[in-house]
Amino acid sequence: MTIPGNVVTVFHAVTNDLALPLTWPVPSNPTPSHANSPILIWGASSSVGQYALQILTHWGYKNLIGTASPQHHSYLKTLGASQVFSYRDEDVSEQINKAFPNDIPFIFDCIGSKSGSLAHLAKIARKGTRVAVLLPVIVQDAT
Repeated sequence: MTIPGNVVTVFHAVTNDLALPLTWPVPSNPTPSHANSPILIWGASSSVGQYALQILTHWGYKNLIGTASPQHHSYLKTLGASQVFSYRDEDVSEQINKAFPNDIPFIFDCIGSKSGSLAHLAKIARKGTRVAVLLPVIVQDAT
């Protein structure tokens, strides 16, 4: 059996960069200290984003927010997303800030695009927000 690189990426980003515990073995009813804290997964329909939703849900995190194309919203909710926003909406960062006025303490950017994800996340992250961004950052779209 092998573990996909995407799973390893999620474990590393969650435990190292976001400093969220994923205890082992998994307790039968896990209740981590930040179980109800909002965690934003930008690019939740990406392969890493889908694993992030499933892993965090399995470990007891309940307030998972995603961004994705609208056609993926229903599916992402079956993986554990409590709310999903369309990254295609120009005002997506404003929508997220309005829905979560008390800040989002954890952000996992599975896209890493300077003008796509990072421009929006700069409007969402506050002092003290832990942010993990997959590298390399896309500076210019290939098209």
